[in-house]
Amino acid sequence: MGLKEAWAAQKARSQIVARYGLHSVTQDGNYRWMEPGSFKQNVRPVAGAVAEYEPGSAVGGRTTLTRVAAGAVIAGPVGAIVGGMFKKDMSKGYVAVTFPDGAVVALEGPLRDEPKMRAFVEKVNAAAA
Repeated sequence: MGLKEAWAAQKARSQIVARYGLHSVTQDGNYRWMEPGSFKQNVRPVAGAVAEYEPGSAVGGRTTLTRVAAGAVIAGPVGAIVGGMFKKDMSKGYVAVTFPDGAVVALEGPLRDEPKMRAFVEKVNAAAA
């Protein structure tokens, strides 16, 4: 296989199936994202992952398991407490992608992007199935 063929094969595998902001799912079954302010791309297999959309206006003041879990993953038991106390902005929408090993990737966007975020969630869940 020459360089042109290898490049074409990599390009085919890396086709983006779903994208929202710095988060995407590629044809080769990977979830890719970059943390804000970082130039490092994180990659995880999307198989078995579950994506959920939650508008900030629907949350109110209740603590959600996703915030507690995300806090625990990031900073252990102390992070779980801080994550549980974190309140969501009512003018934003939130997507949480939970991987089979329990790791959680969260992203947020303005409420006006709700249709785009919901479409991203549907595509992530379809790719993970």
